[in-house]
Amino acid sequence: MDNEKGSGNGTAGATKRFDAISHFRGDKREIVVPVAEMTGDVLHDLDVIFKYGQNDFQSRPCPSLSVGDLVFVSGVCYVCEPFGWVKGGAATPATVAAIKELWKVSEIRPDTLSPEAAAARAKRIEELIAVEGVVRWLNDGLREGLIEEMNETHAS
Repeated sequence: MDNEKGSGNGTAGATKRFDAISHFRGDKREIVVPVAEMTGDVLHDLDVIFKYGQNDFQSRPCPSLSVGDLVFVSGVCYVCEPFGWVKGGAATPATVAAIKELWKVSEIRPDTLSPEAAAARAKRIEELIAVEGVVRWLNDGLREGLIEEMNETHAS
């Protein structure tokens, strides 16, 4: 997934666009960064992307870039950590799609579903967690909640 898009021809107004995925809802957002602030050092550039991912700099109808969010640079996924970044591996379309669907599916409370629908939901969550790269990205709270829920489902 090559997500970087540029505009301008190296002039002062040139920008580069990066894709990010929110860890809250799996929503994709585009972050526009002035090329003049980029150095080519990935960690420095990720910090610049983080800066411009704040709604103070680019107002968007979604949360600012935050811990747990994914940012893609040259097709490589990076996870925003409390202090810095962790390289999360190649960003495959399957991983991105699974992460987005997992957040949506996990928000549905199983006690509001019929037994058949709850079982189908539990099975789908297991399938999504099995997609390469997904578990690595899940934040601890969701991971623990899903694991606990899966254990309860299998115990019944």
